[in-house]
Amino acid sequence: MRTASLSLAVLLAAATTAAAASLAAQEGRWVCLPDDPAAPQVMVDFEERLYRRCDQNTCASYDILSVRHHAGATEIAFAPGAILHADDAGARYREIRVTGGATITASGGCTFRGYGPDSDALGKEHVRQRG
Repeated sequence: MRTASLSLAVLLAAATTAAAASLAAQEGRWVCLPDDPAAPQVMVDFEERLYRRCDQNTCASYDILSVRHHAGATEIAFAPGAILHADDAGARYREIRVTGGATITASGGCTFRGYGPDSDALGKEHVRQRG
C-alpha cells in the first residue's frame, strides 16, 4: 500500500509540473509535432537555449535568438526571418520562416517534456507518432 501511495504521489507531482508548464517561463524542454507529418518536428530546449528542427532525413540546431511574450502567447526567434509563435501552454504553434523571398509555414501542437536531459526526445516522439 505504501508503494502505491508513493507512486500516486510521484504521478501527481509530474502531472502538476506538466500542467503548470508555460513557454513564457522559458524553462525545460518542449517537443512540437506538426499537423502535417511531412513537416519537421521541433524541439525547444530552454536549458541549452537551442531550437532543433528534424525532418525524415536530418536535424538542424539553431541558437534561440530571443523570446518575447505578449497577450498569452510566446514568440521564439531562432534564425533571421524565422519564428515560432505559440500560445503559452504550447497547445498550438505556428512556425514561420522566410527563405529566399518565400514564406514557409508549419503548425501543430507542443508538449512540455520536462527539465532533465533527454537527447533522444525527438526520436522517441517520432516512434510514438509514426509507430
